[in-house]
Amino acid sequence: MLNSDTTATHGLTAFTSNAYVKYINTLTSKQQGEIKPLAASSRASKLFVLENLYRYCKTFDFVKEHPWSESSASEQAGMVGEAYKETIGKPKTPIIPDGVLIPLCQLTKSYLDRADEILASKGKKESLLLRDSCIFWLLLTTGMRIHEVLGIKRGAYRSETKDDTTYHYIETVSEKTHTGLAEWIAPQIATEAIDILGQLSAPLQAQLERDLVKAKASNDHSEVHRLEQISDHICLAKSTKTKSVTILSGTTITDKRLPNLCKQIGSDWNLAAHQFRRTFANYVVHSELGDLRALKDHFKHWSITMTALYAFNDNLDAELFEELLREKYLVEEEIKQDWFELDTPITGGRDGSKDQKSASRWRTY
Repeated sequence: MLNSDTTATHGLTAFTSNAYVKYINTLTSKQQGEIKPLAASSRASKLFVLENLYRYCKTFDFVKEHPWSESSASEQAGMVGEAYKETIGKPKTPIIPDGVLIPLCQLTKSYLDRADEILASKGKKESLLLRDSCIFWLLLTTGMRIHEVLGIKRGAYRSETKDDTTYHYIETVSEKTHTGLAEWIAPQIATEAIDILGQLSAPLQAQLERDLVKAKASNDHSEVHRLEQISDHICLAKSTKTKSVTILSGTTITDKRLPNLCKQIGSDWNLAAHQFRRTFANYVVHSELGDLRALKDHFKHWSITMTALYAFNDNLDAELFEELLREKYLVEEEIKQDWFELDTPITGGRDGSKDQKSASRWRTY
């Protein structure tokens, strides 16, 4: 890669961009114990930064020209061809529709708002719905998988302020990418959900600590290890068979608790945990495009800058960034198809049907 003096002299040009591409192609990552070249999508995530730099900073002197005027970050990274388009053009996971998502957000947010009241009352039904509501917001606003949410420990988040903007980072274990501890950027409501879940699990944490003392006294090393592994997690539960403390089951959340939330709003949508990740990515992309849609208060912190954090911070979930890139491609293709249909006028017409369609599509709430 070019040294800093050369880069400062030349600025952003096709020459310096080509040097950066060559550097990116030398990078590797560790996957399941093996050192492998970066995946094409990971390389593209880093190269997109140059395109965004040109797009948003072209008025500055150091931005001389487009990094690759006859190409793209995707092509430079090797993400081209019909086979690639086929793999990302037909996503299997549905996006939760606004007609379901908005009422769910309203319902679950009402439980978070009444958390102190529910915690004081100790009503089982209300407490379960409060727990499910907290998990709902963690899934929706972070892009975590269900096992990553269930792996969060008490107080496992940090906050930092840069340029008058506060960023929250949640730490948990990711088994999917075999990277161990990783961080996810989150809005404040997600950190509030963690604190509430910590309070809800306090009685079970107390029981766990009593059970741990007994297990140590009886030299039950297996039970000691199990209890130490799950101690301080915010999603504790009690086994119906053994009455011992354990981690809440992801299957229970997906098969029973999330569908129950839909039942609360009178919807027959088959809500599942894996749908939140793509829904999250879709909202992030729309936020970056300036269309915050229904959840503007909880996604307005997402920007090109936030995306860059995922591209360059090794502690953040790299695979989630690949999800964001795939969703960005799909959204942009959808926009192109919507606006460039040959049989539909973009503006004008007797009834202004295109304008009406667009207004409906891009309205905010």
